[in-house]
This record gives sequence, C-alpha cells and structure tokens, in this order.
Amino acid sequence: MQLEEFRKAGHQNNLTSKNISAKNYNKNLKKIKFSINDKVLKHVDVLASKFFAIWEGPFIIARIGDKGSYTIKDSGGNMDIVNGDKLNPYIQSNRMIPELKSAGLKSTLRRFRQINTINVQEEDKGGELLYI
Repeated sequence: MQLEEFRKAGHQNNLTSKNISAKNYNKNLKKIKFSINDKVLKHVDVLASKFFAIWEGPFIIARIGDKGSYTIKDSGGNMDIVNGDKLNPYIQSNRMIPELKSAGLKSTLRRFRQINTINVQEEDKGGELLYI
C-alpha cells in the first residue's frame, strides 16, 4: 500500500512541476498573430559561429496552421512549417539589406517524400566498403 502512495505523490509532483514550467514559459511568450502574405524573419536554431546571424529572411507567410504553426516560403518557393515562437515581424528600413539569402530553407514536406540513398561500392581487396 505504501508503494501506491509514493506513486500518487510522484504523479502529483510531476503535474505541479509541469504547471510551473508552463507558467514560466507563457510569462515570457510574445503572442504575435501573423496574417497570410506578412513578411517575417525566422530564428536560426543552430548557429555556425557566434558571428552568424540569429535571424534569417525575409520569408512570406503562405498558410496559417493549427496551434500557432505557420507555413513560410522564401523567394525561391521553398516552404517550411515553423511555430510562431520562432518568427519575428520583418520591418524593412533603408539601412537594411532588402533580401537576405536563407541558410538552406528546405521544404519538410518534400524531404519526407525523397529517400536519400548512399552509393556503396565494394572494393576487390579485403571487401572493405567505400562510401561515395
């Protein structure tokens, strides 16, 4: 019977911790609503170096999804699905470069359709694999 009490106490502590985390996250959250054809900047998750730009874009909102998700596209027509937390409004000024080149925005939908294959050749000597 004591094991069941520990399980219930652990479950209650887990719920309390999740509620506190959600409250702290939502406290600093900016709730910005974007419309279709709005220009936005996308936050770069993995920086190549500390001198790399934190924001890339501009992108255009192509579609509004559920639960704060947006489909964005660049000037090349590449599309990606991004949460609204990762977007900032793009405000063009005379001192800014009009269009920044994206660091490789690729459509997540297209990525799931393609199967990436690795060409493997077997050498005659020793049967080692050579990756091309």
